[in-house]
Amino acid sequence: MSEGRTEGVAAHRALLGRLAAGRFGDAVGRRVEAAVEAVEDWDRLAVVGEWIVRADSGPELLDGVSRVVGPSGQPYGADRPPRSSTHLRSGSSTPVTMAIVDRIG
Repeated sequence: MSEGRTEGVAAHRALLGRLAAGRFGDAVGRRVEAAVEAVEDWDRLAVVGEWIVRADSGPELLDGVSRVVGPSGQPYGADRPPRSSTHLRSGSSTPVTMAIVDRIG
């Protein structure tokens, strides 16, 4: 993997940890960042981002991330979160959140 791509993936993983911490607390953020530490696939990282946006709780997020990442960073699949999250239904989503949701559609 090229140096620039490696740095980009590392930055994306760190961002996912910060986003999870912002929504569900530092402990969940650290667990998400640890779970994606070995993930190099952009698509799988994007699905983790979807889980962060759509999950209603830390446990739901961690369960979703484990289905995407699997044990020790090995892929399980690309299980996407349900679209009916109360977070999005509640009207609390931001324009950035909605742009992400529109993109992943």
